[in-house]
Amino acid sequence: MRTHSVKIDGQKAALSLSWAAMSRITSEVVDPVLLLTEAARERDALEAGESYTPSVSFGIQQAVEILHIAQEEAGGDMSLEDMGNLCVDHGTFETQALAGEYLANLVGGKSADVKMGGGKTSGKPRARSK
Repeated sequence: MRTHSVKIDGQKAALSLSWAAMSRITSEVVDPVLLLTEAARERDALEAGESYTPSVSFGIQQAVEILHIAQEEAGGDMSLEDMGNLCVDHGTFETQALAGEYLANLVGGKSADVKMGGGKTSGKPRARSK
């Protein structure tokens, strides 16, 4: 299982980059793909000087819940309340940024390792779908 390492208020945490984490986040908090799509639409609208209201929320509650689920799926045992307190101590905006980076890694897969046009990762070639 791949993990994403973060430091929340000085405490290291491993976050699962797995189907189990994606599935739980989708069913218990928000669909990560929808959230990132809406964030991109909002950014594009703001850059164009337009207003846009995302169809999903991404506040501190969602960020804490996402990080909590991800650490549980990686084998962590921190309670939701403890994660929330840690995140509040870390800072709301910083916590949202950490959760956003995690989600980008979760939905992006190993794409950072893919060579453009090559179809191979830095390790073994990926199986091709038919």
